[in-house]
Amino acid sequence: MVSLFNDFKEFWHYVKDLSVDQRDILLTVLPKDQRAEFEEIYKRDGWLDLSIRNTVHDEVDMLREETGINILYMKAKILSGVPQYVPKKSWDLIVSKLEKYNHHANFAIGGIIAKKVNEGTVLLTSIRK
Repeated sequence: MVSLFNDFKEFWHYVKDLSVDQRDILLTVLPKDQRAEFEEIYKRDGWLDLSIRNTVHDEVDMLREETGINILYMKAKILSGVPQYVPKKSWDLIVSKLEKYNHHANFAIGGIIAKKVNEGTVLLTSIRK
């Protein structure tokens, strides 16, 4: 068998900074048996979850630049019992960008309820009372 990488550790060394899509493309060019082995390790050992969580972190950082809202700081305040008023447009953008990550985005927006205050504002509160 011809292998492009000696083992998964070497593979991960080279691909860890790539996006999930770029990694998937690289996996498709590996020899069939090596691809199957690495895909199994990738899923079984939690590398896929870690990769997606890192992508969510990057998305949160980009949203902070785009909206001016530090989502993680805001969530900490909300879960501490301090409701936050946020422009509806910004909240809608945050939710639309993060909802595709399902449970992986819970660390950023999970546990928050948005209540419309008026056309331009939402009040964010904790689902915990």
